[in-house]
Amino acid sequence: MAVSVFKTLVCKDHISWSTIISGMAMNGYGIHTLQLFSLMLVHGIPPDDVTFLGLLSACSHAGLVDQGLMIFNAMKNIYRIAPQTLHYACLVDMYGRAGFLEEAENFMKEMPTEADGVVWGALLNACKIHGNEKMLKRIRNGLLKSRGVSIGTYALVSNTYATQERWDEANKVRDEMRQMGLKKLAAYSQIDVDPNTLTFF
Repeated sequence: MAVSVFKTLVCKDHISWSTIISGMAMNGYGIHTLQLFSLMLVHGIPPDDVTFLGLLSACSHAGLVDQGLMIFNAMKNIYRIAPQTLHYACLVDMYGRAGFLEEAENFMKEMPTEADGVVWGALLNACKIHGNEKMLKRIRNGLLKSRGVSIGTYALVSNTYATQERWDEANKVRDEMRQMGLKKLAAYSQIDVDPNTLTFF
């Protein structure tokens, strides 16, 4: 449906191209996402940081490691777009999902900025997927001490231990969450009905 609507657009700018690329990436269409990117370039539309975020996400979910690395390097060296934290997180996630955990960790260490909770979380999730307990133990402390760690990151650590039936470690992380006053917020939606804003939990 989204592709059909996109095709009907008379004027396709970088926003519409980036939107369809990101949408395809989120739904697991890795090869199709790269094909759309090629069409975008054929039409002379320059990509931006959002475009590359969608492309890297597509490569990560489709296991296209070589293509992802080429795209990341093109973003930096050809299009002169400085990678942001989410771009680095996509690369760590891409390596991790493909089972290249050591490469993921080394890439994270070589980042020009300190890894935040999003990047650490990507590596932790890869450890969970592939059952790498040695690396899990090594990164746990770094993860929880990094900046930008959310309640979701703590929950991921705890759930990883629980999956392995390591209940003492799982409970310890939960205790840390309680001591820090971290609580999971209930999901909600809001709509504006003049003059009021209605909230639904």
